Amino acid sequence: MSTNAPKTISMMALFIILGIQVVFNTSPASAQDCPEVVGRWPYGSAYAGAISGNLVYFGNGTVLQIADISDPKTPRLVGEIVLPGFPTGIALSNGFAYVADSEAGLRIIDVSTPASPVEVGVFETTGKIWKVVVSGHYAYVLGSPAGVQIIDVGLPNSPVAVASFSILTSDIAVSEGYLYLASFPTSFRSPGLLIFDVSTPESPIEVTFHETPGAAQRIDVSSGYAFVADGDSGLRIIDVTTPASPIEVGFLDVPYMYISAVTAYDDLAFVADHQGTLHVIDVGLPSSPVELGLFNPPDTPNYDPVVSAGHVYLFEYFRDLRVIDVRNPSSPVEACVVRMPGNVRDIAVSNGHAFAASGQGGVRILDVSTPAQPVEVGVCDTPGTAVGIEIQGGYAFVADGDSGLRVIDISSPSVPTEVGHIDTPGYAFNLVVDRDLAYVADFDGGLRIINVSIPSTPVEVGFIDTPGYAVDVAISGGYAFVADEHEGLRVIDVTTPGSPTEIASLLRPDWVRSVEVAGGYVFIVDGDLRVIDVSSPREPVEIGFLDMPNYSSGLSISSGLAYVSAPGDDIWIINIATPTAPVKVGSISSPGFVTAVIPEAGYAFVAASRSGMAIARICVPACFPVSIAAAASSPGAGDSQWTTDLGINNRGDEILTYKLQMLPRGEDNTDALFTDEFT
Repeated sequence: MSTNAPKTISMMALFIILGIQVVFNTSPASAQDCPEVVGRWPYGSAYAGAISGNLVYFGNGTVLQIADISDPKTPRLVGEIVLPGFPTGIALSNGFAYVADSEAGLRIIDVSTPASPVEVGVFETTGKIWKVVVSGHYAYVLGSPAGVQIIDVGLPNSPVAVASFSILTSDIAVSEGYLYLASFPTSFRSPGLLIFDVSTPESPIEVTFHETPGAAQRIDVSSGYAFVADGDSGLRIIDVTTPASPIEVGFLDVPYMYISAVTAYDDLAFVADHQGTLHVIDVGLPSSPVELGLFNPPDTPNYDPVVSAGHVYLFEYFRDLRVIDVRNPSSPVEACVVRMPGNVRDIAVSNGHAFAASGQGGVRILDVSTPAQPVEVGVCDTPGTAVGIEIQGGYAFVADGDSGLRVIDISSPSVPTEVGHIDTPGYAFNLVVDRDLAYVADFDGGLRIINVSIPSTPVEVGFIDTPGYAVDVAISGGYAFVADEHEGLRVIDVTTPGSPTEIASLLRPDWVRSVEVAGGYVFIVDGDLRVIDVSSPREPVEIGFLDMPNYSSGLSISSGLAYVSAPGDDIWIINIATPTAPVKVGSISSPGFVTAVIPEAGYAFVAASRSGMAIARICVPACFPVSIAAAASSPGAGDSQWTTDLGINNRGDEILTYKLQMLPRGEDNTDALFTDEFT
C-alpha cells in the first residue's frame, strides 16, 4: 500500500518544541525474527586440529571436518558438522571431539561414526575460549576473561563446571594429574611455567612456579619434561618428573627468532617461529637439544604443529592445512597442501550468484538462487590476496592485494577464467568500476584509475597519491571520494581521468575506513557513521552522525538503509532517510567478524571473514523512530497552534501505523507526550 497524502497536524503549544519523533509499527506478521539469517556458507580457513589413528579433525571456517589420512599425501574428507562458532582448539577422547568454539563455548561432538558426527552436548563459557585438553572425564578449557575452567564431561550431554581460576595464560597442558600453564608476563607475575595439582579436579592446588627468561607462549609435556616455547629466549626444556621442583635441564636458542609454538613427539620437538619456519629438534638428550632440520612454508607466520606417523600437520591460522613429511628429520619436505576457501573479505552479487573475494582463497562463486542453501559452483585462484570485488558486464574485477587488479571472465560461473591483470604499485585494497574505468584504492599507492574497456588488457590512465592509506573509494558526479585512513576523506576531481586532482579533504577524529555515496551525500565510517554534505564538493561539511562501537568499519547502502559492520560480529541497520539524524533500526548477528555487507533483492549477503558467508532476510523493522523538524513556539503561549506537513510512503505489504512524540527542550523525555496512533 502507499500513503502519500500529507497530514496537517495541529497541536496545543505547551513547550518549546525541538523536534518530533514519528514511531512506526508494522503489523504483527512482520514482527518475527527480523532480520534473520536464512542460509550460510560456513567455510573459511584452518585454525586448529587433532589426530586420532588415521583420522585428522580440523576446523574449516565454522565447520569441524574429519579426513582420512591413511595416505598423508591425499587426505580424504569423510565427514563434517557445522558449528555456530569458529573452532580454535580440538581435543579427542573416547569417541568424542571436544571443540573450543571461540565465543560459542565448548561443543561436544560424538565422532564414533566419523561420517556422521553429531553434537551431543554444549557448555556455555564466558567470553572467548581458544584451547581445550581432556584428561579422564574432565575437560580443561582456556579462555578470556574466565581463565581456566575445569568441566566434568563424564556425561557428555550434561557437562558441568567443577572449578575455575582466573589466570592470564597463553597455553595449557595436562599430564599425570598436573595442569601446566604457559604464563606470559603480567604486572604481578614473571613469565614462566605455572603448575597445579589437579588430581582432585574439583579442588586444584597451585604447586609451584618456574620462571623462564622470555615470554612463555606455548607448552607441551611429554615423558616427564615440559617443553616451553619461550619467545625470544628459544626452547626451554624443564624436568617435571617432580612437579613441585621443576628444573631447567636444557635449552636451544634460535638466533633472531621468536619461538611461538612447540609440540613434542617421541625424541623430537617441532618448534615454530614467528616467521613460520618449522624447526625439527632432537631432544633425545634433553640437556643437549640439537636442531636437525627446518622447513619454510610460504607466508605462514602462525600455526600449531600436530604430529602423527612421521608427518607434521600445520593448521595455518587463517590459511590452509599443510602436511610435512618428517620421516627424514634432517630434510623435511612438503607432502601436500589442503587448500581452504580462505577468509571472505568482500562480496558482489549478480544473476543469482554471490562472488566472494576470499583472501588467499581467491574468488569463490556460490549459487544463491536458493538463499537458504548456497552452493559453491566455481573457484578462481588469484596470485595475491583477494580483498575487494566488483561485477560488471560478465566480468569480476578483483582488488588482489600485492597482485594488483585481476579481471575474471564469469560468463560461465562454474568455469571462471582470469583474462587480464595489471599490477599496481601499492596494495590493491578495494575498488569501484564505473563504465570503462576501475578506480582502485591502492593503500600506499593512492588512487589508481585503470581503463578496463578491453578486459584482457587493462591500462592505467591516471593516478594520484594520497597522504594516507587509500582503503576504499566511491564515485559520483565526476568525483572520487577516498577513505584515506588517518588522513580522513579525500575529494578528488576525476572528470579528466588522466589528471585527477584533489580539491578538498575532511579530517575526522578516527581513521576513515569505508565510504559510500547515496542521495547526494557521502557516508563514511571512522568507527562511527558520519554523513557528509558534498553539494559543494570543494567544501564538504559533516551534517549527521551516529555513535557506534569502536572499530566499526564496513559500509553498504541500499533503499534508504545503511549497513555497517560493528564489533561483536554484528551488523547495524541504520535508517538514513533523514541524513541529519541517522537512527539504528535493527541488527544482524553474524557467525564471524564482518568485513562487508551487500544488500540485494531483499537479502543481506554478509562477508564473515574466516567464518565464510551468511545470508540474512531483510524485512521492515517492527518498530523504529524517525525524527522530523517542527516549528517552535514560545512557552506559555496558551492556545497558540503550529502546523507541519508529514508525507509517508509505505512501500511494504503490511499495514503501517504511526504516532507522534513531542520532545521538549531541556525536559526529561522519559515521560514524553505521545499522540494517538494513525493508520
